[in-house]
Formats: sequence, structure tokens, C-alpha cells
Amino acid sequence: MTMLVLLCAAGAWLGFANPFLQVPPAALLLPLGLLCIAARAKGAKAAMKTGWLAGTLAGSGCLYWIYIPVQHYGNLPWYLALPCPLLLASALGVYYGLFTLFMQRALRRFSPLLVPLCAGFLWAGMEWCMGRLLTGFSWLTLSSSAAPWPWAVQGASLIGAYGLSGALAAV
Repeated sequence: MTMLVLLCAAGAWLGFANPFLQVPPAALLLPLGLLCIAARAKGAKAAMKTGWLAGTLAGSGCLYWIYIPVQHYGNLPWYLALPCPLLLASALGVYYGLFTLFMQRALRRFSPLLVPLCAGFLWAGMEWCMGRLLTGFSWLTLSSSAAPWPWAVQGASLIGAYGLSGALAAV
């Protein structure tokens, strides 16, 4: 499971915008890793916990920069600003944990033909909830990882950003 958690974090860090190297298809490793975690989890608690950990690591790697504006513009001392990205990522990790939990249930209850469809709808719903419930933080959507390639995000004009994210997660 540790390798799958690291796979999710590496996929998110390489797939989403960062100052070193962005490889947009790598972002697909995040939902794939969470799906593999769901398939290997021994129970609901393990699926939720491991999915939360993977989402927290993925989010902290992508949101590391939040420390700078919090410290600089918020006038917080560095030792109070430093945990802010981790705290935000751990809140977002709850959504990834719930996705993993629901996918673990879907893998056990649905036929293999319905699982990708379920993953797509769950992912789109998860991102919609991330943007509206609790955190109101709609960043790190799977569709935004393809922003460097304008041709890859054209589908958003038909099905929206969350729909495109769901379609990418279903692949």
C-alpha cells in the first residue's frame, strides 16, 4: 500500500502545475492509485484511511506554495505558516478517502464493466463537493492538469470541468 500512496503523490505532483516538470498524463496516476488502494484494502476503514493518506500527500505536494502567501501577506511567523499546506491538504484528503471508500464498495458490488462508469461519476461528484462543501476549495481538479495542452481540455466546453475530470478518471 505504501507504494500506491507514493504513486498517487508522485502522479499528482508531476501531473499538476509545479515549477520543475509538468507531465499532464501523470495526474491520471492519482485516481488509478486510489482505485488500486480500494481494490487491495481489507476493509472500509483501511480504504478510507489509506485514501486519506494518499490524498493528503498528493495535496501537500501540490499546495506547498501556500506557505509563502500565508507567511508574507498574512504576516504569520514561518513556524505558523509552514503547517498550512499540510492542514489544507489533510482536509482535502478526506474527499480522496471517501472516493477510495466508495470505490472499494463499488468494486465489490458492481460488475467490472460498471466500475469505470462509477469511478467517473464519483470523481466528478467528489470534485464538485470539494468546490462547494466544507472547504470550498476547487483547485487540483483532474481537468486542470491538462491545461498546458489546450486541445485536451476542449471537452470541458461540452461537459464542464467536473465532467471532463470524471471522464478522465473513468479512463
